[in-house]
Order: sequence, then structure tokens, then C-alpha cells
Amino acid sequence: MNGAVNSIHDIKDLILKFEHDFPVDQWKINGIHIWPKIRFKLYIHLCEYVLKPNQKPVQIQQKNLSTTITRSNVTQWWNDFKEFILLTRQIKDNKLVFFGHSMHKVLRDSLLFNRFFDSMIDHHNLYDTAITFDFDKLVLPVHNRSKTIDLTAAVRHYRRVKRLKEKFFNRAPVISNISVSHYDAFFTFCENQTWFTHDLGLDLNAVTSWTKKIKNDLAFYKWCFLKADCQKVIFVSYYGFDSTASAIVAANDLNIETVEFQHGPITHLHMAYSHWTKVPDAGFNTMPLTYWVWDKYTALNFENWIQPPNKTVVVHQPWLGYSLKNNGQDKTVHTLNIPKVLYTLQLLSLSTLEEVFPPALVEAMRLRDYHFLLRFHPRNRHEKETYINYLKGQKVPRSKYSFQDPKRVPLSDAMVNSAVHITLWSGSLLEAILLNLPTIIFHEIGLMHYDNYLDDDLVEYANPATNELLKKLDLFIKNDNQADTNQIIYNPLDC
Repeated sequence: MNGAVNSIHDIKDLILKFEHDFPVDQWKINGIHIWPKIRFKLYIHLCEYVLKPNQKPVQIQQKNLSTTITRSNVTQWWNDFKEFILLTRQIKDNKLVFFGHSMHKVLRDSLLFNRFFDSMIDHHNLYDTAITFDFDKLVLPVHNRSKTIDLTAAVRHYRRVKRLKEKFFNRAPVISNISVSHYDAFFTFCENQTWFTHDLGLDLNAVTSWTKKIKNDLAFYKWCFLKADCQKVIFVSYYGFDSTASAIVAANDLNIETVEFQHGPITHLHMAYSHWTKVPDAGFNTMPLTYWVWDKYTALNFENWIQPPNKTVVVHQPWLGYSLKNNGQDKTVHTLNIPKVLYTLQLLSLSTLEEVFPPALVEAMRLRDYHFLLRFHPRNRHEKETYINYLKGQKVPRSKYSFQDPKRVPLSDAMVNSAVHITLWSGSLLEAILLNLPTIIFHEIGLMHYDNYLDDDLVEYANPATNELLKKLDLFIKNDNQADTNQIIYNPLDC
């Protein structure tokens, strides 16, 4: 078996080879399916290995909560107990439990607004029947404050109250139950590869410790879901956090519907969602059973593996419809009476300036009577001066382009007022399709990930080394597609 990895396609092939050669669907430790966690670790690590082969991985130290009772922390224990009582009241009687991230929030009416979940909650007036846990430290001011909970703090309050109780009552010892046939052969193979690092945590002791951590938090999530009496638990990026795995296992154990809400592109090379060739009959207990996706192309991506009890539901992208109905327009852009080209930028750390602004694009910016809207990636808005200086060196007039902050200007507003959308490989391509906005991809990574979208009349690939980009820009602008502003906002109770 060859474990060499030199491309994204090699990552997919290697993971599928593991699933062919080993009984990964049967690997369980302490009742927890471990293959999804290992698959995610491998996928993310190998993507970084391919993109940045010389970068050493960063080891993250996990902090444990102290359980020693001293005079100095008695006050903290009491505060945790009071917060626990408040939490109990806060989560009671909610049919929907959402788990969100700060990266998906935008500023609306000076409040941080979750563009996926708050859009549905507000549009369908679900304030009395939904709560949202924030994975990150809760940043204020936030929309729907009374029903938005800091997950880290909530778990901490519950743990401290639970551990205080265990000081006075015997706690049952944790005995590991391990069923991982041929795992030693799998680990030995990985250990002998050039891409391997022990920081991956693939050794059996590390994986066993992870399952104990997952089980340790099950009591909190089961208590939470039962107290809420919820019908659905809805996540974004279900594979990113240990706390997510605990919540999913808890909900699945309670037969509560677990849902993954699409938050970005899901292509045939995204191995958190694609090509699962070995799945237990009841599904992996660390994965959601339902997947809410934005469009038909994404739904098709699941068809090669998904089967009951797993399912997909096309629910569109609620923030598009919500922002079109409720948000104001970016006046600085709308005063321009010339064709506008929306460019959704990627993180500059993943590409070079020459790739971001190839000669054909620079020529278009210099010579065409178009205005270019350079929209920053949500996780990076600190590259403005770098771009300005580079374009100045390329003799692009400053008046030919402007910058957009994604937290201040809704993507829908930027798109419906643009003639064409261009990108290296941004997932904004999906929203552009929903809004009937043509997109030009001009990087091989974008071509590789979105090749199944090229059959759509709205998506084209342009080789950046040629003048294709300039020609296709001119053609799309001449065609003048009209935006589809009739966007549906589904009620999560009905999906």
C-alpha cells in the first residue's frame, strides 16, 4: 500500500484505501465510533501537508479543570452553582438547539448576528422555541442575548457542580472497552509515512483518552437536551470540536434528530462529507444523521454514500433571503454607474499576490471601464495595504477598485448589484449560483474542487496564464444576467 500524498486527490485515495483495507466502521472505544475523528484529523493534516509541506505542525496543549476544593475557589464553586441554576432556566422548553460559531456572525443593528441561524429564528419568530450555544467565547453585544449561551462557560458550570457532588459520592471507575480490529496495522502504516507526526494523536492511548473526554461530557449534553425537550440539534462544521462530538453522541443516543447545516462549499474532495464507503447500519454515532444543504449540486455529492437513517434536505442559504429583505445597501458601491465585478478573496497566506492578481486580471482592472469590489475573506481583513501597494506597482488606478468587509456588507447585497463574480476558489460561488450571478474561477484549486459546477451556464473556468479571463469578463457583463432575489427562508421546524 502506497501512502505517498502529493495532491488533494491523493488524500482522497489514501482515505478510501484505509476504508477498503480496515474495518473502520467497527472501530469503537468506550462505545464511541472513532473513525470519523481519525478521518477528519487525517484530512485536515494532509491538506496542510500538501499546501504547506515544510511547515511544522503546532502542538496544542489541553488544559484540565482543577477539582481540588480550597478556600480560594469556594467562591467560584458557589458562583458556578448559581450560574448552573440560571442555565437550567434558560434552556428549558426549546424545540431547537443550535450550535454556532463567531466566524459566522455579522454586524446587524450594532449587534453580532449569526447569519445562518439568527436569520431563520428571526424570520420565523422562533425566539420562544430556540436556543443557540456559541462554541467560541461569547462576544457581546449579541443578537438574541437571552437565548445565546456561552458553551464553554455552560460546560464549566455543569462540570464543577457535578465534580463537587462526586466529592461526596463515589464515582464509578472508567474501564476502557476497546474494539479496534487491525488498528495496530493501520497505525504502523501511518507511522512509517513522511507526512506522519505524533501530534496527530493517532496512537491508541491518545484515541482512547479522546473517547473518555467525549464520554465525560455526555452527561451535560443529555441533561441539556432533556431539559430543553428539543426535537432537533443543529450544528455547523460538526467535525471541528470535541464538544461537538459529545453533543452529537448524546443527541443520537436520545434519538433526537442531529443536523449538520452547510456553512460553505461541500465538494467531492471534502472528506468530512464525501465518499464514506464504510458506514454502520445505524450511522456513526459521532456524526449527524441529517444534512441540510444549500443547492442540488451539494445534495448530489452525498448520493454516492448516504442511505437511511442518513439523509439530505435542500434548504437553500437563509442569510441570502434574509439580508435581501432586511438589510440596507452599501451606498458607496451603489453610487457607481458602471459595471461592477465582485472578487471574493481567499486568505493571502494560501496564495501569492501574482496568483491573486494574474496579468489578465490586472489588465482588466487597468483598461476596462469596470469597478472591482475586493471582498475580504471573513477570517482576514488585514491585507488591504498589501493589495493597494501591489496594485499601485501594477499601475492600477486606485479609483478602479474598492474593498468590502464581509461583516459589514452582506454578500447578497454585493452580489445582486454586481454583473459578475470572480474568485480563485471561494465557496461564495454557491451563493452566486443561487442568486443567478455568473462566476469565473481562475485557479486550478477552484477548477479541481468545483469541476461538477462547470456544467452550469453560470460557472466558467479561465486559465489565468491566458487572456480567457478578460474575454469571459466582457462576455458575462455584456449578457447582463438579472439577479434572482426571490430567496426562500425555510423554517427549521419544518425541514
